[in-house]
Amino acid sequence: MDFNSFDAWLANAIEKAPVTQRMAFARDTIRQVIAAAPLDEMDLAYELDSDARDALHEAMASALAAPIDALKTLGERIEKGVLTEGNMDPRLVFIFGAIGAWTDFLTTGDSRSLKYLADEAVCQIDYRFEPNIDDFFGCPQMQAERDRIAMWLQA
Repeated sequence: MDFNSFDAWLANAIEKAPVTQRMAFARDTIRQVIAAAPLDEMDLAYELDSDARDALHEAMASALAAPIDALKTLGERIEKGVLTEGNMDPRLVFIFGAIGAWTDFLTTGDSRSLKYLADEAVCQIDYRFEPNIDDFFGCPQMQAERDRIAMWLQA
């Protein structure tokens, strides 16, 4: 399966899934993105000011339990403290994007926010393992991600 086919499959799976499955998938996806975030491999002091670093750590630690308003405030603190506009480590971009999409999904329940969250998880895997775009599932990690998505969304 090529990337475009996978992307269309993902969007369709999200659209067709019941609300309870979407929420379960979203929770598992943000948990996965946070768990896989290689913060120890990044120079966070170069990327973020100290308040933004603190907010990032707090957002990652509390993403599944924090109230929506608290997550929004943490996201704003992170954005204000970005030091590397336009040149941020992509791995950090995936984390920010996922936290933002998770917050948006909690706020709106919109399937587009969930799709964006799922895309951030896929991008995180893509960055680490570089699958062939024409044979996306030739990469075992992408096949495992597709299986995880199918399990949660029963696609």
